[in-house]
Amino acid sequence: MVLIISSETLTTCDVMDWLVSKGVSFLRVNERDRPLSDIRIRFSGEVDCEVDIVAEGKTIPLSSINAVFVRHGFLDMLPRSPDEALRAWPDLERNDLEQRNALLDFIHYLFQRRPSLGHIGHQDTNKLLTLNIAQELGIQVPRTLITTKKSDVIVFRAEVGPIICKAIQNVAHLLLNGVGYLNYTEEVSQRGLADLPERFAPSKFQEKLNKAFEVRTFILGQRIFSMAILSQNDPQTSIDFRKYNLKKQNRSVPYQLPAPVEAKLLQLMKRLGQKTASLDLVVTPSGRYVLLEVNPVGQFGMVSNACNYHLEEHVADFLFAMDAANAPPENQRTA
Repeated sequence: MVLIISSETLTTCDVMDWLVSKGVSFLRVNERDRPLSDIRIRFSGEVDCEVDIVAEGKTIPLSSINAVFVRHGFLDMLPRSPDEALRAWPDLERNDLEQRNALLDFIHYLFQRRPSLGHIGHQDTNKLLTLNIAQELGIQVPRTLITTKKSDVIVFRAEVGPIICKAIQNVAHLLLNGVGYLNYTEEVSQRGLADLPERFAPSKFQEKLNKAFEVRTFILGQRIFSMAILSQNDPQTSIDFRKYNLKKQNRSVPYQLPAPVEAKLLQLMKRLGQKTASLDLVVTPSGRYVLLEVNPVGQFGMVSNACNYHLEEHVADFLFAMDAANAPPENQRTA
């Protein structure tokens, strides 16, 4: 059986359709609307412990799960204590949270020991660490400054020319009065630089790359699928292609990265301990390939649809192979 841990994403549904067509049994647990209703762990003195999870009204022994697909979300929805006294006594509620976190850490550890595509407790990579490792492997990255001082930004801009500012880690998703807001990558203008306070929260500044086009790459095991995004043809998307122009969308086409670049990206994935991820790169007019970031649970539907790669089927095949390789022999299976 394949256990799918996901949030509400259409790509997960598409993968499930392919699993059905291939006869693979699976259970999907959604972070929000399909929580675990119970958990039972027994240490019986044997080498392994017995773990049962109850979801969707089904009791599933961990031993019956041959592969795990982590698309989004966490198994962090254990039932909370109904005791209202916890809410009235903050110290007691904090202690209850510590107990739950310890249990969740152990559950995540147990699932990480199963063959998996994606990590249940590690769905993100530190973007600064990724840039550092990429440099060690000879992958080009943007010249970058992390600072809290305006004077550092002024010196940096004088050294590298035009600069942009972007989140150190993840983009903030803010909701105010029913309207959503994101902090996109933005160029730091001369006026914007002048308006900066002398000191501010740690912020990331990078050289503004001269782009010929951008590349979104999806890696699955040792296979690489890339798409060129002609974002420079539209001023709205030239700095951050996520500022989608819905009236005139960027042209996106299949693209083949040079073999040496692909080899280094696979080395990076190995160093990061990831079997799959979506990667963003910039190709400069001079032919430089510059890595921007790696997202282990990045969307791949946009690459699949635009390039007819049928990535959802490839993911299903990957899970099918893991499930088959780790299933117990026929004579050891229980009814």
